[in-house]
Amino acid sequence: MQNTTEITGLRLTERLGRLLEGRSYAALCLCCGGGGMVAAMARIIGQPAPFGVAFAAAVPFRFTLPTALGVAVGYLASAGVSGGYRYIAASFLVTLIRWLLRPEKWDRWKGWICPFTASSCVLLAGVVPALYRDPLLYDALLWLTQIVIAGAAASFLDRAMAILSGEDCRTRFYATALGVLFAIGVMGLHTIQLGGVTLGRIAAATAVLAAVRVRGNSFAAMAGILSGLAVGFCTGDFPLYVTIYGLGGMLAGIFSVFGRLGSTLAFTFTYGAVSALASRSPSGFIEVTLAAVLFLMIPPTVFRLLAATFTPSAADEATVKCLLEERLTGTAEALREVSDTTREVAKRLARTAGGDLNGIFDRVAERLCKKCPYSMACWQEHYSDTVDALSHSVRKLKNTGSLEGEDLPDSLGRCIRRDQMAALLTAEYTAWTGKEEARRRAARARNLVTDQFDGMAIALEGMVEQLEEIAAGAPALAAHVEEIFREAKLEPKRAVCWKDREGRVTAVAEIPQYKQARAVPEQLAAEIGEALELTMSYPKVARYGANIRYTFRERPLYGVEYGSCQLCSGGGSVCGDSFRLFTTSGGQAHLLLSDGMGTGSAAAVDSAMAASLVTRMLEAGMDYRSALRMVNAALLVKSGEESLATLDAAAIDLYTGKVRLYKAGAAPTILRRSGRGVLVESTSLPAGILERVEFEESSFTLEEGDLLVLLSDGASAQGCQWILRELEAFRQEDLDSLCQRLARTARLRRTDGREDDITILCCRLTRQL
Repeated sequence: MQNTTEITGLRLTERLGRLLEGRSYAALCLCCGGGGMVAAMARIIGQPAPFGVAFAAAVPFRFTLPTALGVAVGYLASAGVSGGYRYIAASFLVTLIRWLLRPEKWDRWKGWICPFTASSCVLLAGVVPALYRDPLLYDALLWLTQIVIAGAAASFLDRAMAILSGEDCRTRFYATALGVLFAIGVMGLHTIQLGGVTLGRIAAATAVLAAVRVRGNSFAAMAGILSGLAVGFCTGDFPLYVTIYGLGGMLAGIFSVFGRLGSTLAFTFTYGAVSALASRSPSGFIEVTLAAVLFLMIPPTVFRLLAATFTPSAADEATVKCLLEERLTGTAEALREVSDTTREVAKRLARTAGGDLNGIFDRVAERLCKKCPYSMACWQEHYSDTVDALSHSVRKLKNTGSLEGEDLPDSLGRCIRRDQMAALLTAEYTAWTGKEEARRRAARARNLVTDQFDGMAIALEGMVEQLEEIAAGAPALAAHVEEIFREAKLEPKRAVCWKDREGRVTAVAEIPQYKQARAVPEQLAAEIGEALELTMSYPKVARYGANIRYTFRERPLYGVEYGSCQLCSGGGSVCGDSFRLFTTSGGQAHLLLSDGMGTGSAAAVDSAMAASLVTRMLEAGMDYRSALRMVNAALLVKSGEESLATLDAAAIDLYTGKVRLYKAGAAPTILRRSGRGVLVESTSLPAGILERVEFEESSFTLEEGDLLVLLSDGASAQGCQWILRELEAFRQEDLDSLCQRLARTARLRRTDGREDDITILCCRLTRQL
């Protein structure tokens, strides 16, 4: 399947840039000249404005001359020779200055020289008329206002031109620049009218309706106010047009839950009714009807591209990703350092604790023998014999649990306090064993805590690896998804898309919980796949607070068929083996088998606990290494009795067919690849028997039709060669039937007179259509 999102994912400005790159210079000159003409025709309360001069200062260098000609035509058409000659002269003066400076110098100082040149040329063009008449204070203030307007407009238009060349406009300043460009366009088109119907008001109404589809209520209200101000500057009637467009935009946004038609009808009625009441003319209804027709003719793709262009970005995604990776990595290293330090300190304390039996003998000698007349003979002349006798007594005490005076060895025959010595040895040994047990429990708990620190560190490192797999966000694709949810009347709270390093697309959208009944996941997946030109899988649906989250992923190349069979030992009803067959996000299929120690309910508890915990952790996004550490710690503290379980897992990447095996004390795994059987064995220890247990890992790649078989030790007790032959002879039958036949055969082949639980899991890769 070819991934074509590199084209569909472009923002509108990027598409315009690529479109203009392939067009002739003459066509581009015509566009710039037309833009200059519209800017020059813009008027403020019926008077010419220096927007044409600002436009001439902002366009790219190679289009300065055609732009100046367009500006001249615009001023002549709207103000005539007498009213527009100053601005015509100023625009040609701007062109001359730009030619004298050359483009490299202009681009170097562009941020300040563009508005400065526009203002200076308007200033110079007004000097000559001022010499021939005495200007009034009003004329001087008007002249100063025109100079300021020229500089400010040139600054904003310069940013807008940068946007149209492909720069990111999802910041407030650049969005304001586009708003100024739009307002100037509306003001210029407003001078083109026929029978009271103006092209500017039609364009403004169309823009407000489009804003509803692009960003919803708030964006529509903002576009309405901006359109009202633009038309108000032209006519001087600010209250009327701000009310018409602002109120219309707000109502269109409210009724957008009924789709494009609902918002169109709401805006049309508001605009037409208020305009008719104010002007007593049908021109308002004509304008809004034409705007509605234009709006309904715009294809949805245009709205998606506009949404991607105007989607605000709170922070650069690379910066956020780098910050998260740094914080997670630092936390993982800190946890690992805590674990290592705790373990090292515990080892040193254990070496200096002095927990041997000699301490008991020293205390007995100090308390009982210090004032005895035979002390010198026992503890100096015959020291070795005395210590050996006491050691023998302690061993007897350990075996029988009691010690009397007559139980002491004959070598202590000279002792005159045998009963007291026996009692003191019993008391000291009892205290010593209690302390030793406490030390062992503390050491065990300490090891469990350090293991959990290790597990959390590994989990955080796994999160860093997952972040590194995210190549980049895709706001344009997210706009497609948001528009599809909006058209389905699901009121999306947000939508995000990203690609991993393999180019695979993930899309996430959240809707209010009360809208879930309206959603049809299969239809949404099909529409998103069509919009993104991909094939999407059925979405994962989860609840997050008051919202419902839908996660769509590009459909993997492979699917997987499962088979399983379990036979309980001795025909019982409780099996000591537990297994899980499931698929996690990211196109990972998992086979998980756990075999508890022994048979019956106790083994079933251990295996079910191990399988359930690992499954839950994998579904939460953790990796196998951290899951094993957590499960191992859980089995160690589950009860005071010995508790252990094997873990045998296979994770299959359904996009590539790559398989990773994870084994902790598990039986061999068998696979049939290209028709031949292969045996994968392990020498690792099960979970719950030692601290810091590790998986033994191996990997290989499967293709369509290949088989993977996981076994418990009850199935492999008589070897696995016969299973290899069975798999090589296997044809396209049901996988459950295959597992049942292997399990029954394994039971019949057992000849050692013992029985054990038997579990066989099988999966087969299939290529998805």
